Amino acid sequence: MSIRLLNKSLTQEAIPVSGQHEAEFQLNDSERLFKNVYDNAINGLGLCDVITDEDGTVIDLIVSYLNPAYGKILRRKAEDALGKSVGDLIDWEEDGSLLARLFKVAQTGEALQFIYHAPVSARHFAVSAYRSAPKQLVIDLKDISAAINAQEALAKSEIKYRQLFELSINGFALHEMVFDKEGKPVDFRYLDVNSAFEEQTGIKRENVIGKLGTEVLPGIEKTELFEIYSKVAITGKAQRFETFYEPLNRHFLILAFSPEINHFATIFMDFTERLQANKILEESELNFRTLFNSMLQGLFIRMIRGGSPGRTKQRNTFWVFC
Repeated sequence: MSIRLLNKSLTQEAIPVSGQHEAEFQLNDSERLFKNVYDNAINGLGLCDVITDEDGTVIDLIVSYLNPAYGKILRRKAEDALGKSVGDLIDWEEDGSLLARLFKVAQTGEALQFIYHAPVSARHFAVSAYRSAPKQLVIDLKDISAAINAQEALAKSEIKYRQLFELSINGFALHEMVFDKEGKPVDFRYLDVNSAFEEQTGIKRENVIGKLGTEVLPGIEKTELFEIYSKVAITGKAQRFETFYEPLNRHFLILAFSPEINHFATIFMDFTERLQANKILEESELNFRTLFNSMLQGLFIRMIRGGSPGRTKQRNTFWVFC
């Protein structure tokens, strides 16, 4: 009787002990799983123990775990940082701004994401800091220096080419084609123009950007110019040509090309004044020739080279009778 009770007691006691072991095993298995994930993560991942004083104020953050990626980012062995204060690991900071942010997250529990520039290495990091437990801070770190440097290089390039764009003596305009439901080009929209565009067309930038070509230049959709632009935007084949645009009463030399599908850009030069000057010169030469040939004296024009008479360049009509 007592034996059965004893066995029963042993059996009853074995149940909670077995359940505890199972729970411990699952916990350890879960820890191994997450550690494996953290160890192989691309981003740097660090855990810090939050140290507080008697009043609950955070006074330090002690590193308890750093994954291999974090060590590569910090350029030091992860195990060398374990047990050390975060403040000692970022000793390059003079203003303490990074440490202050981490302390704030540890104190308030409010997660924080920000971009941090490390002056000692001239690198940029995307930082995410949050509390995973009341006394544990997680610091997720990603090196984004390559992306930031690329953005800065692109910005510098855009500034440089924008200056070339604005200071060019040639007019420039960027457009996108507008199509109807059947896919037929029916109009275009101005996306950007430079200062020379204003000077050579007499049309202000603010009256062009975002406007349709038919609004800025009524009737242009019925011209050969529109056909050329449509073909360039659709086929991508550049066209170079001269044209007289009657609404502006100007002569233009135009290069039209497509920087991307269904877009076209134009670089153009107004040569109206040069054409007019050439016309005046031609008329002056004609008047001179008429006067030259109408004189009742025989005249000729001879080239002088090296002090010696050269060949006769011109004779007037009366010279034949002399």
